[in-house]
Amino acid sequence: MRSRKAHFNTLTVFIVTLVAGLLLIFIGATIWVRQADIGDNKKCQMSFFAAAQMAKVYSKSKRLMDVPVSLECPRRDVKIDADATTLRGGKIIDDLVKGKIAQEIMDCWSKTGAGKMDPFKAGGVFESTDDRFCLICAEMEFSPKFKTLAEEQNYQVKDMAYYTLKTRIPGQKFTLYEYMTGGQVDDAEAIQKVKESESSFGKDMNMNKIWAVLWRADVYKPSASARMWKSLKGALIATVIAAGATVLMAATLGTGSVLVGAAVFATKAIPTAAAIYGFGAGIVSPESGGTTKIEIHIAQLNNLADTKPAGSDKKYCSILLN
Repeated sequence: MRSRKAHFNTLTVFIVTLVAGLLLIFIGATIWVRQADIGDNKKCQMSFFAAAQMAKVYSKSKRLMDVPVSLECPRRDVKIDADATTLRGGKIIDDLVKGKIAQEIMDCWSKTGAGKMDPFKAGGVFESTDDRFCLICAEMEFSPKFKTLAEEQNYQVKDMAYYTLKTRIPGQKFTLYEYMTGGQVDDAEAIQKVKESESSFGKDMNMNKIWAVLWRADVYKPSASARMWKSLKGALIATVIAAGATVLMAATLGTGSVLVGAAVFATKAIPTAAAIYGFGAGIVSPESGGTTKIEIHIAQLNNLADTKPAGSDKKYCSILLN
C-alpha cells in the first residue's frame, strides 16, 4: 500500500510539474505574442520604464549606469509632404506643417516617459558627464513636391517656439506647451517678446536636410543640479550664436520660460527655439530632485554625433542609443 501511495505521490508531482511547465511556456509565448502585437511606441515606453527602475536600484550604489537595459525605440521615418500640409490649390498651411512637427515632438515626449523616467540616474557624479546620450525618435524630411511648392510660395518653417505657445495642435484641444507642462501661458507681453526674438534671428529649417526629433540626456550630481535649478528659477538664460555674436536672452512666463537659445536649464518643461545648426526646438524637464537633464530636440541629423555646438567642449550627442 505504501509503495502504491509513494508511486502515486511521485506521479502527482510529475504531472503538476509538467502542467506548471507547460503553463509557463504558454504564458511566456502569450506575452511574447502580445509584445510583438503592441505598437513601437508602447514598446519604447515599456523599455524606458524598465531602464528607469533598474537605474534607481543601481544609483543607490553610487554607480552611473551606461545602458541598464535595452531601449527598444526604433526610429520613425516621417515625410512632410504637400498632400497633408496644403489646401486645394496647393497653398501651404503653416499650422499644418508645424502641427506635423509638433505631433512628432509629442510622440517622442510621451514614449520616453514625459520627462519622468530617468534611465541614467546618477549618484556621486561631480558635474555633467562627458557623454550626452541621444535616442532618435524620428527622422523627418521634406518631400520634393513640398520643397518645390515652398520655393514657389517663398515659404519657410520658422517661429516654432511661438507656435508651441499660441497654436493648438491640429486635432487636439491644447498647445504643445500646455501638453508638456500641464499649464497655460497668460503673459501676453512675454509671448510677444518670444515672437519678436525669433523673428529677429531669422532662423528657419533647411528643407534640404534630414531632421531628427530626439530625446537627449545629460547627467549631473544631485547637489550641483539642485543649486542650478534654484539659481535659474523664474528665468531661463541661454547662449545664442547669431552672426558670430553671443547674446543672452530670457523671457519669464507664468508657469515657465521661453527663449531663443542653445543651452537650456529650468525647473519645468519649457519650449525653446535653439540656434543649433540653424534651427532646433527643444523641451527640457528635469525630474523633481533628479540628476538628469532631459530634452526633446529637433536638430539636423548629420550634425548630431560629429559636431560640437559653438562655445561647447562637448558633442551634441556623444552616444546614440539607436
